[in-house]
Amino acid sequence: MKLRKSMFKAFLMIGISSLTIPAHEDAEAFDFQNLSRNEQINIKQTQKTLYSLGTAKNKNDIKVFEHVEDKRKLNKKDQYIIHTKSGKLKKGKTYKLTYIGDYLKSIKEIKYNK
Repeated sequence: MKLRKSMFKAFLMIGISSLTIPAHEDAEAFDFQNLSRNEQINIKQTQKTLYSLGTAKNKNDIKVFEHVEDKRKLNKKDQYIIHTKSGKLKKGKTYKLTYIGDYLKSIKEIKYNK
């Protein structure tokens, strides 16, 4: 019985530690810097770094229009919104979003020639 409880706890901890919500939903992305150092190292070692481009719709929302890694512009129905709490985005400006796996690592304003 004791072994069964400890196995259940181990499986539960593994499940919780590996749980992620994709940044590609119209929901707030996880902040990579808020993860523990061990989680950051594990994610960097096991998941790809991906880049997307988007345009700020207001001070908190970016509409993603291109995935840089596969050089694919998204059509209107495939575009999605990333919400941030910073309130520092400039409407109409283009931003480069860096993901490590499903975690949003950084958002930087860039100059973009269409």
